[in-house]
Amino acid sequence: MWCCCFQHVEFRKHMKADTITTDWQPPEVIERYLSGGICGYDKDGSPIWYDVVGPLDPRGLLLSASKQDFLKAKVRDCERLQRECKRQSEQLGRHVESITMIYDCEGLGLRHLWKPAVEAYGEHVEFRKHMKADTITTDWQPPEVIERYLSGGICGYDKDGSPIWYDVVGPLDPRGLLLSASKQDFLKAKVRDCERLQRECKRQSEQLGRHVESITMIYDCEGLGLRHLWKPAVEAYGEVLTMFEENYPEGLKRLFVIKAPKLFPVAYNLIKHFLSEDTRRKIIILGGNWQEILLQYIEPDQLPACYGGTLTDPDGDPRCKTRVIYTAAVVETPLSTGQ
Repeated sequence: MWCCCFQHVEFRKHMKADTITTDWQPPEVIERYLSGGICGYDKDGSPIWYDVVGPLDPRGLLLSASKQDFLKAKVRDCERLQRECKRQSEQLGRHVESITMIYDCEGLGLRHLWKPAVEAYGEHVEFRKHMKADTITTDWQPPEVIERYLSGGICGYDKDGSPIWYDVVGPLDPRGLLLSASKQDFLKAKVRDCERLQRECKRQSEQLGRHVESITMIYDCEGLGLRHLWKPAVEAYGEVLTMFEENYPEGLKRLFVIKAPKLFPVAYNLIKHFLSEDTRRKIIILGGNWQEILLQYIEPDQLPACYGGTLTDPDGDPRCKTRVIYTAAVVETPLSTGQ
């Protein structure tokens, strides 16, 4: 279980990602015949990566070099791009954290659908199929305990138009949840939340006439306690974070942690290993002036009144409970699963 939770860290260690751009020498066939490269920058200063798919000979590549070398070459490309983003950030004096990609598909044919080549790209597709992610927001009915007691929700938009997701951590009863519903249902609920947020980003993009591709998150940690550090809960949350990193890596713009108690550093140390360095940089832990800081990023009419804004439910509830679920202790029931 812990091995699964630390998958990202172990992957980087296994691939020697920190030194792969300088210390790894790929086979000649990889250097000569694996297409693609960095060329130029978009108008925001982001590096542009080109993949010229048509002339690629996946069968020849994978019969002449190992799949491991193919994967390492892709890791090397990602590391090069990250370093180029860092270089651009230093040169431009602002964060450049993502890239533009251009896929030239002229000449795409059946040879590119050779099964071993498809498998090399297919883990993300398999994840979405397994979770039925394309229809999970409409077709999946979670157990009642998940609907009632798993906190969080979308409420308002930041000044860039990105949806805001709230996680109200304190009242959450992780032991009650995981004893009353399966871990698979817990994971599926988190996938459903991600898919809802992606759809909300798409809706905002259409409404605003510009790309909205990431979200703001607010973690309300008031009431965080030892019950949240129950080992099975930490393990389950680690799997959720690993899932986020592997399947929704660019979905987070920033994450504000508010009302963090003294126990927070302990909790953070237990889960930070699941997070990429890029994700860690997006986490902003706020102090006593957290309301003031939130209002720098969120208009008052988009921030619930309980967090320093003016937004309320139609009945005047300052917590906007029609949009954000605030939990209580779970009345444990026999384990059940959603359909």
